[in-house]
Amino acid sequence: FYLDRLCIEHFLPLQRFSRQSIRGIRSIELPLFPGVVFCNCDAQMRRSVMTIPGVLAFINVIAEQDIADLRRIVEAGCPVQSWPYTSQGATMTIEKGPLRGVKCIRHTASGTPRFIFSIHMLHRSLALKINHVSGIPYTRPRSKAG
Repeated sequence: FYLDRLCIEHFLPLQRFSRQSIRGIRSIELPLFPGVVFCNCDAQMRRSVMTIPGVLAFINVIAEQDIADLRRIVEAGCPVQSWPYTSQGATMTIEKGPLRGVKCIRHTASGTPRFIFSIHMLHRSLALKINHVSGIPYTRPRSKAG
C-alpha cells in the first residue's frame, strides 16, 4: 500500500459481509465510505500523497474525535449501513459497552430505534444497529448552565 511506504498514518474503515457463493459462504470486506481513505499528514506529505495513482483530492480536515469514534465502531464490529446524511436530531452519547463515548443521533423510524453516526465534513452518515436491550445505554449530553 502506497501510504505505508510513505509512512503516513491512514485508516480505511471496512465492514465484513458474508456472501453465499457456489463454494459456500464467503466473507468479504468492503469500504464503509467507498473512495475515501482517511490519512493524517501535513502539507508536505499531501504533495506526496497526490502522486499516488488513483488519488484525486483531499476532501477536508476531519475532526480527530470523528475518526476515533469511527475506529471504535469498526473495531466493535457493530453492524452498520449507509444512511442519508443528517445532523438533525437529539444527540446522544453512548455510555457503556464497546461504543462508550461515541456520539450519535437517535432516530426512530417505523418504531425501530437507530443510532446515526455522522461525519459532518464528509456529509455522510451510518446507521448503527445497536440492540439497546443488550445493555448499551445512551444519554443526552448535559448542557452547561451559564
